This record gives sequence, C-alpha cells and structure tokens, in this order.
Amino acid sequence: MLNIHYRSTTGDNFNMPSATSVGYLTHITALDSSTSDAVMMQHISHVLGMAVEDLSLTASFINQGGHSLLAIELALFCRSSGIKISVGFVLLAQSLQEILEMATISRNPISCAKFIENMEKKTWSANSTHPLDLENLMTMGTAMEVGTSPEIEPAYAGREVVLTEMQGSFIHSFINKLGTNVISFYETYKTDYIPSVMVAWEIVIKAEPIFRLYFAAAGNRNIMELPEAPFTWNEVAVESRAEYEAALEQDILPQTMEVSFDVITLLSEGISTVA
Repeated sequence: MLNIHYRSTTGDNFNMPSATSVGYLTHITALDSSTSDAVMMQHISHVLGMAVEDLSLTASFINQGGHSLLAIELALFCRSSGIKISVGFVLLAQSLQEILEMATISRNPISCAKFIENMEKKTWSANSTHPLDLENLMTMGTAMEVGTSPEIEPAYAGREVVLTEMQGSFIHSFINKLGTNVISFYETYKTDYIPSVMVAWEIVIKAEPIFRLYFAAAGNRNIMELPEAPFTWNEVAVESRAEYEAALEQDILPQTMEVSFDVITLLSEGISTVA
C-alpha cells in the first residue's frame, strides 16, 4: 500500500574505461555485461551529478542523492542504450552493485554506438547541470516502457490477490486512523519543468504493477488488480507567497488508499511544488 501526497557517500570506486578503450563499441550493436556496467555508471553519474570516481558501488542510489524522478530518468537513459532496469528496483536496491547485476541487456540492436559517440564528444561532470530532458527520451521507442523487477511476477489484470500479514497490518492501521502509513513527499521545480515531471510520473504509475492494485476490499485481505492504474494530477496557481505557503501547509488526510499529486504554482516566482 502506498499513499503519496507528492509534497552522498564514499566507498568502492568504479573504474571507467578510457575513451580509447571504449572506441571499439562503435562497431557493435549489442552490449556485453562489462560494457553495460560502464555505460550504466556513466548514466548514474549523469543523473546524480557526480563524477564516476566519486560514486560508491556499495552505497544505494538513494543514499548518493537519488530520488524517484532521477530513478525515472536513469531508467530511460539506460533504456535508450539498450539496458533494462526498473524504476522500482533502482529505488529499492541496497547498492549500485545490485543495480548493475540486476540490469538486463536488450537483444534489440539499439544505438549503443550513438551513445558512445556522444560520450566521446562531451564531458560529464559533477558540475554539469541539465534540465529534465525526459520528453525527448520518451519519444524513442526503446524508452517508452518502464520495466518491472524481474524478481517480481505481477498479477494479471482482474486477478484477486491475497495480502500478506504485514500488508494487511499496514492497511488496517490506515483504516483505523487516517494518515497512518502515508508517504508524503514534496519537491519544488521551475514551473517550466512541470509538464516533464507529470509525464514522467504518469509513466511510472501506469507501468508499475503495484499502482494498479485496488484496495477497496482490503478489509478482508483481498485486493484486485485493475487493468490500468488511475492517475490523479491536480494543479492550482496562486499569486502571492502567502497563498503559496498556506496551500503547502494544508494537511488533508487521504480518505482512500491512492496515489495523488497536487501541484501548487507560485506565478510571481515561476516555481511549482508537487505536493
């Protein structure tokens, strides 16, 4: 059960091959495991804004500054390079090493050569900044699908699923006291980025099986998987800082088990908080 009111470390270093040793990749159409690790570490470095040598293989993506939207971006970058990794696994993995081991190489001959060519033309550093370029990635056929963890077999649509004892306990706590076991997360962006943020979250909500679960009958520990997850996205714009802060301070307890997003935009400053 997940309710969202959408309101770095040292260790073992990963040695990247030099540009010279990577050059041969322009002549192949599929990645081997060692090459895919190198490509993934470049992508992780990019989305976290850290140099590859500063990343720790023994620390998690979250502990090195990652969050849900960066996990989406990482999954899409990997997808565009012919590597499949689920957003959920990126967030749950205990270390970057686990992420590297769980990633699978696509058999589709994708543009590995193009990625390597771009690597050689530009420097990726911890000082570089970049806007959310998810929309461009998502126009690519290889980036449209956000996979699920290969260790989890999702239930088929319409199939009744029995909750575990722990899941049932979480849900009963919510039913008895609204607000219990609710995850609230707040993030502020430039207003121009909001369309990309919305598209990214919609992809995750519709792709990950957990968001298709319907908890109306959860009282008897039975739940149903819907054919498609609902996506609730509400936006409101205010003119003054006082109105903006008042909107953020509202703590409305959810009446149902759902995922919802409320966006408060402060027009005068061009910022929006997804709450």
